[in-house]
Amino acid sequence: MKFFLDTASIDKINFWKKYDLVQGVTTNPTLLSKEGNDPTKVIKEICKIVDGDVSAQVTESEAKNMIDQANFLKTLGKNIVIKLPCNLEGIIAAKYLSKKKYKINITLGFDPAQISAFNNINITYFSFIIGRVEDFGDSNIQNIPLLKEMIKKLNPK
Repeated sequence: MKFFLDTASIDKINFWKKYDLVQGVTTNPTLLSKEGNDPTKVIKEICKIVDGDVSAQVTESEAKNMIDQANFLKTLGKNIVIKLPCNLEGIIAAKYLSKKKYKINITLGFDPAQISAFNNINITYFSFIIGRVEDFGDSNIQNIPLLKEMIKKLNPK
């Protein structure tokens, strides 16, 4: 099992790293904006601190622009994973970037069926959102076994 922090806080990362509980970090534009610094500098710093994967999310909405932004994000650290949206443009970008051997994190999965759209694309992570669903008074916990079964059937590397 690996522990990934969902933060852009250097202080939080350093705190949990002392306990060997940081095998990776996932960020997003909202988390980066809370730090009040240049997001590029923050991501670079996180990449230096963390030995494992660091997911950096694109902010563009069209596949071509996502790809361009992904190419830039990849230059920020050797451990960058490109975080793409779980939508049609994200599928196009994921197909292209996976051929370039980029590690990819598909984000905002709310339904286990969404992962099937990435069946023939080599993605590294699928971020299945639980807490966000609970914010709206629903629960996604019961879908975890179904998601696990679907992943098994897709037989990912």
